[in-house]
Amino acid sequence: MLLRGSLPLLASALCAVDVCGAFLQGQHDFVDFNITDGFDDIVQGIGKRQTNVELRILPLGASIVNGYMESSGNGFRRYLRDQLRFKGWAVNMVGSKQGGNMNFEATGGDTITQVTEASKLSTGYKPNVILLNAGTNDANQNLQDGSGARMESLLRSLWAADDMSETLIILSSVLQRADANAEKNRIEINRQYIEVVKKLMGEGKPLRYISMQELKMPENFNSDGIHPNDNGFKIMAKWWWVAIEYANKAGLIKAPKPFAGISGTTCEKVAGNAAYGGITQKGSGTSDGIYSHDSKEMGSIFSYTSEFDRGQWFFPGLYGRKYDDLVGWWITDGVVTFATWKNMGEGKFQRLSDMSTSLFCNPAGIWFVDLNGDGYDDFLCVAPSGDTQASINNKDGTDTKPPTFKFIGVIKTNTGYKQERVRWGDIDGDGRADYCVIDDSGNVWVWRNGGTSDIPDQWQAMGLRFTAKGMGDMKGVRFGDINGDGRDDWLWVSESGETTTWTNSRSCKKGKEGDGLNVAWQQGFWKGSSSGPTHAGVGGTSNRARIHFAKIYSSPYFGLLGRADYIFMESTKQSDGKFKFDMKVWKNLGSGGAKLKGLTLTYVHSQTFANGCLQADGNKYCNMHAHADGRMDYVWTLSTGEMTVWPNLGKKSVVGDDVFWGTPVENMFNPSALIGKQLDRRDLHLVDWDNDGACDIVWTDPDNNNKVSVWLNQYKTKGAFTWTYLANPAPVLNCPEKRGLGIHDLPVRWGDVSGNGLSDYLCLEPNGRTWGYVHNTDGSWTYIDQFKKAEGIDRANMRWGNVNGDGGDDLIWIDKWSGDATVYINKGRLDTGGSRYWFNPSGKQYAGSWAGTCQYFPDLDGDGRADLHSVMTTIDNTAETFFNRCGLFDLSGDDAGWAPGQDPGYGALPAEPQLPEIAAPPPPPPPPPPPPKQNWDAGKSEQPIPTGACGQGCSPTGGFFSDAQVKGWCQGLVDDVCNSDNQVFNNDVGFGSILVFAPNKDKECSEVAPATVDECYAYYVQSQANSAAACGTYAPGGGSPTCMFYVNNVDGESMGAMSISGGCIPNGGKLC
Repeated sequence: MLLRGSLPLLASALCAVDVCGAFLQGQHDFVDFNITDGFDDIVQGIGKRQTNVELRILPLGASIVNGYMESSGNGFRRYLRDQLRFKGWAVNMVGSKQGGNMNFEATGGDTITQVTEASKLSTGYKPNVILLNAGTNDANQNLQDGSGARMESLLRSLWAADDMSETLIILSSVLQRADANAEKNRIEINRQYIEVVKKLMGEGKPLRYISMQELKMPENFNSDGIHPNDNGFKIMAKWWWVAIEYANKAGLIKAPKPFAGISGTTCEKVAGNAAYGGITQKGSGTSDGIYSHDSKEMGSIFSYTSEFDRGQWFFPGLYGRKYDDLVGWWITDGVVTFATWKNMGEGKFQRLSDMSTSLFCNPAGIWFVDLNGDGYDDFLCVAPSGDTQASINNKDGTDTKPPTFKFIGVIKTNTGYKQERVRWGDIDGDGRADYCVIDDSGNVWVWRNGGTSDIPDQWQAMGLRFTAKGMGDMKGVRFGDINGDGRDDWLWVSESGETTTWTNSRSCKKGKEGDGLNVAWQQGFWKGSSSGPTHAGVGGTSNRARIHFAKIYSSPYFGLLGRADYIFMESTKQSDGKFKFDMKVWKNLGSGGAKLKGLTLTYVHSQTFANGCLQADGNKYCNMHAHADGRMDYVWTLSTGEMTVWPNLGKKSVVGDDVFWGTPVENMFNPSALIGKQLDRRDLHLVDWDNDGACDIVWTDPDNNNKVSVWLNQYKTKGAFTWTYLANPAPVLNCPEKRGLGIHDLPVRWGDVSGNGLSDYLCLEPNGRTWGYVHNTDGSWTYIDQFKKAEGIDRANMRWGNVNGDGGDDLIWIDKWSGDATVYINKGRLDTGGSRYWFNPSGKQYAGSWAGTCQYFPDLDGDGRADLHSVMTTIDNTAETFFNRCGLFDLSGDDAGWAPGQDPGYGALPAEPQLPEIAAPPPPPPPPPPPPKQNWDAGKSEQPIPTGACGQGCSPTGGFFSDAQVKGWCQGLVDDVCNSDNQVFNNDVGFGSILVFAPNKDKECSEVAPATVDECYAYYVQSQANSAAACGTYAPGGGSPTCMFYVNNVDGESMGAMSISGGCIPNGGKLC
């Protein structure tokens, strides 16, 4: 509102609230109320604090309390805090989580039971008011039965917490739902809530109930029919305020008790507990934009004459990722071979001997892709059914002979789609080809190739990963890496060869298995265009099958792979009936779509993207400025190794336009200037090599077993970034592993595993097994044959950081889908399970908000503990920080930055709502009477089981059944399994036959039975000798096989098994 210079208005605004005192009885969903809505323009209470106690409010619940879908991220807290401060209250929102500008305790999807557990993270704040909204997810999941009892348990647990017996709890009704079934359930839940509230208020508990019935569906809700819109949250805030005011008049709000804040730096991390530091990386930087295609026509560079033309040409990378080679499918006498030409570079091909893949396959099912991530294409055959078999490239090819292949069998069964719908491509950029299918609408569904061996360990559903673009013909869909970033792009080729391109970029969006590892798709165009295809095509109406994309010239930017060139295998039929093929190539000169933004603030170095930026993988963090508290600075690294550093200003959080980093130091490190060559940033590590408090730079040489060179940082002594170069300071260090394609798939990591303050050299095998060398305080190195055994987790998702502040780095494993992180706590040197250090699994300790590839664990506040630093988008590289601290922390308080007097417009306090009597729900209808028992004769008396020689198998004295179990049993068998001679089994009795003990073996079971059903037992027959034939046939006596009887009672409860051997059943099969 606008305040004018009016003394009467100002005086009116400073008036205290005039409220009527009455016993708060709340609203509910079954009775209409006549209440003034209170949205007039009366202005009251600006600026001046009342004599009320401080409100330390804990908002508790699930996604509605979280503020999901509210524009500011604060949900109802935004409006409630404004109103309470406007009315003169001192307000402090508390809780272990933060969204917008305030704390709370709420996790989306939580049921009442889960809210009970989560509340334990925040009871240490000792709030004097709790605003509780829970039960929506119970209604969604049909958990309405017992909801009142679960809510009562939650309420009592809150009052039972330390110093919280007098805490006022305001319980709100469950909000309306658009879903009819959930709406019915929530009405029942609210009915139970009101009964609980009456009971507990009768016990004198500080409890109030408030209905949110003013929120109407759909006008006050978002389109999901669950969460309020901004106006809906504003209405919620109004009724929370009303409840607080009347509870205060009733004397229910007591002064909050003091709570212990942050204490020390060594403690176990509490899962889900972190101090939100705000968006600490804010700027957008500069990217290379969308993919812009350009090319150079190279003409016909290869010709070959064949006896047939049937789509026989393929371009596999038989010798690695640099070039693609040429093979031609050929079949003779039922044996498939491939004529093979090795790509020697510059468009030159050398004929080799023929190649065999150890697998017969027609051309329509052939795929050459890298199945195991070793950089060499393997051979796949997709059957007409959609099942896929594979042969692995043995990597033994030479300049005269192609590689051999090892057949490994079926690697992927179909998912309901046949051969023509199947595609193979590396969608997630980990170097391993994924299984893709195209549905009837042209959408692409993907299964991730998981594991670290030749045979995929698992196929993980990624869900719908590409939405059809209406091209009209799914036969044109291809996957290929057009821009060299290691991720296969979506290409659609028309019959004329015209190609539409969407490039594949990594996304930070959080996901889950079945719907995750999201992709940021961007459409590319021909240079200078903003629409249309990237490739113009070659004309004609049937040339689609002759178009290929392959690395013929392989002209990559530094740090990237080669770009796929455009190939037209032109076919001309000769006079002799043969076909002449001319390979016409257009060399790829395109750029873009591979270089996402990788800088923070607004600074961008002029060369940032000149040489390529692989998926914004420039972020590094280390204490370059030798800060005394050890806090880490932000370093952005070019693909060529040049570094820029932003000093950490030491702030504990930032809000709004506040900045976390200081003025950048451009060109802090430039390997081209220092040693005359560029260095791939993936091989550069920030490590405090000499333990002087300032991070140094270590290069692990990928072409020399990852041996190290070091540049010692002289900033601490010289006040500027100057470097002392050590070419080979530790000759013993080596790691034969190679890095993968994924941005975090690195063979060498550094971490202070020993806890002596020096970083150790960790060599990671693809399956996560870690060995290496401990850096001793005297500068020497000690070989460790195994730091950590393999845990079935791939190394790309492993990080090292000090989670609990005890000095030694712990192992952090990140869920690639959700970003959640599981921690293995470093317990120190101890030989266990083949490892030399004990890493104790401690479960999930970090709750990810973004995908796993976007999570970092630097110490940004200088307390020696690994914080969670999450890049939010790969487009502009913004990031938010969650600080890992000991004890409880409160970032809100009665923040003076929130200007008092922001009136949300509620006006005067409305009349006090009442809690009416609720009629009990109608009793459930009585259960239908049980069906009559046909032909059960209740007049028969119980008979004991004979205990003679032939009855030992079921004798109560034989130790098989207890007396209680055999009560009412008698020896007798129904006629349907006995012949006229009372033989127990005959050839018509097989597996699963039902026998019933009855008082008279001469009568049918339907005619005689014990007095009650509970005393009549049945058992099922199974024969170990032959389950499909009669027991009598296979147990004629004297050393014959034993027959087993598995016995169940009428309630389906197992009563065990008994055996009758041939010695008990005489020849002929008679029982006795």
